[in-house]
Amino acid sequence: MKKFTALLLAFLMLFSLVACGGNEEAPDSTLEAKLSQGLRDVTVTLPASFVEWIGDGEPVDWNETYNQEGIKEVIENADGSVSIVMTTITHMQMLREMKLSIDESISEIVDDEATSFLGITYNSDLTVFDFTVNKAQYENSLDAVYVAMFPLLPSLYQVFAGTNPIQVTINLVDADTNEIFDTIINQDVYND
Repeated sequence: MKKFTALLLAFLMLFSLVACGGNEEAPDSTLEAKLSQGLRDVTVTLPASFVEWIGDGEPVDWNETYNQEGIKEVIENADGSVSIVMTTITHMQMLREMKLSIDESISEIVDDEATSFLGITYNSDLTVFDFTVNKAQYENSLDAVYVAMFPLLPSLYQVFAGTNPIQVTINLVDADTNEIFDTIINQDVYND
């Protein structure tokens, strides 16, 4: 559990670094260069509930937070949401970094021999996750805490990917029977 919490905090710090740090390197391929020139900008709107969660009740200087190459404009909307206008390349890089962080978290969870988790797979838009578990071990452990906390990472990804509504479905699959024995639907984490 401590590893997962540490990973969640590391993910949030990594995300802050990705958002705050400038990328001084040129795009690493001609395809990326063509994409950055040929595609429109991407606008990501952070829901007001997400903005409140990030700020933890304190004002956030969004222009300072997202002052990096590739971020063109940050708009604080009247409803409390924040819109970030960025290049397509910057958006793709953010999503790629977030997905890598999720994959690393999954590896940590599955590799922890103290848990009942044997494997975690997911669909392409990170809305449905199948947690294959040793059912008897799962039911006699505190592993449900992992399941309760896990949706935070994919929910953040969904916010930036523009998924609407934000929802994470976790199917608990019994490794012995390959049958789903429980489904947890986590929605409205950041939905207004």
